Amino acid sequence: MDRAEKIWNSLSQEEQFKILADEPVLGVSVADAELIRAWLNLSNADSQNYVSSRVPTGAGISSEELSLEQLKQYQAATVGDPSRPSSEVNPLDFYNRDSSSGNDDTTDDDTTGGDSTGGDTGGDTGGDTGGDVLSGQSGSSATTAATSLADMSETKRILAERFGGFGFFLNDDNPDIQVGIAKDANGRFYIVEVTDPNALYVTDLLSAIQDTGITDESQILGAIQKTQWSKNTDAMMRQYDVDTANMNNLELVEYLEPVLDRLNAEALYLGVQHNPDRAMELAGMIKRLGDDNDILAIRNLLSDENVYNFKELEASAFANQRDSLMAMSRQYFVPIDQDSAAKITNQIYLGDLTLEGQEQLFRQQAAARYPMLQNALNSGVTPEMYFSPYKYEVERLLGRKNIDLYEEFPDIIQGIQMQNGDYRAMTTHELRRYVRGLDEWQQSPQGLDSARSLSFAIGKLFGEVA
Repeated sequence: MDRAEKIWNSLSQEEQFKILADEPVLGVSVADAELIRAWLNLSNADSQNYVSSRVPTGAGISSEELSLEQLKQYQAATVGDPSRPSSEVNPLDFYNRDSSSGNDDTTDDDTTGGDSTGGDTGGDTGGDTGGDVLSGQSGSSATTAATSLADMSETKRILAERFGGFGFFLNDDNPDIQVGIAKDANGRFYIVEVTDPNALYVTDLLSAIQDTGITDESQILGAIQKTQWSKNTDAMMRQYDVDTANMNNLELVEYLEPVLDRLNAEALYLGVQHNPDRAMELAGMIKRLGDDNDILAIRNLLSDENVYNFKELEASAFANQRDSLMAMSRQYFVPIDQDSAAKITNQIYLGDLTLEGQEQLFRQQAAARYPMLQNALNSGVTPEMYFSPYKYEVERLLGRKNIDLYEEFPDIIQGIQMQNGDYRAMTTHELRRYVRGLDEWQQSPQGLDSARSLSFAIGKLFGEVA
């Protein structure tokens, strides 16, 4: 069934008139209203005046009292000639192909209901026979049609109240809201899952509700539970599906704007560019899962969806955090490479680790590697801080700046081994003696000065002896 036709059939008489008069109808978007009018081959201008123009003059019946089907059949019975060119025939006159007006005797004044007093055959809508002369239906069929319309209106009300909307259920092409129809031993139809072996055929949910004639709220909700949509989603997902079913692109962007803002903030942190279509897709996924206020869930989705490669991120806040982590590892004399730092930074970003926890790990590693620094580490002193006076003394003795004790002088960091096998830090005297024993010191300005001073002293001593 066409979407426009399905929406149209679900509307009450009053709502159908409103659509034709270009008035708002709860649960029907502007786009769907235009779709219906296009399906009926009416422009907005045409539809606005349709109701009043099609009510017969002098009939004594207002547009509120006359159903659209009655209007169509009236036109077909009085002025609608199927033999005329289609361009001269209002499409609403012959819209209902299942209910033909084709009664030869409906052209008589007594049978058209043109006289407000009504003929003997029930020209008045409340005639003795209970018939509906304007619609060309018997009292029984007219009542059945009215009941079906009322039932559908009640179904719409139940779904709108329960889910906040109705349009989602009009998509009869969605396999997730399809069900099966089975028949019991008494010949009564009932709704089953599409995979039920007793299913005679599969149809959309609303058609199934109409086919089986269920009207009770618990029965309608029970039918919904037979769908894959109900089984494979939670309340948050279902709410999203219903809320967005009738949204156009602009409305959807506005609806997802808070999530898109969060995605843009994350993209800025990561230093990546979002494709707008991809961003909309991700925002919809996040909103549907109910994670729009959970930043860690959003970040994990970005990771799972391969939005970024943490090993390749540069010129970003993420890269700055990675570099800071590498610097921290060097402060504890347990340096890590860039790839390892990027991996740890990503774990922190996703909430699997914390920066504080990682620093504690560096502290523990330093304590295991340099037991002599245990007390200092427990006091919050890093190895870099502890050995800063040593670094200053080495730089002074060698006459150069930016010395890396960890890389260039591991013996100083390791310390002096005592008789019991433990290590202790060098004293200042031991440090100076160690540095002055280096070849580099011999070639340093201080070393050369010391050598010249020694030579002068030796020469002077021998000169005096001579």
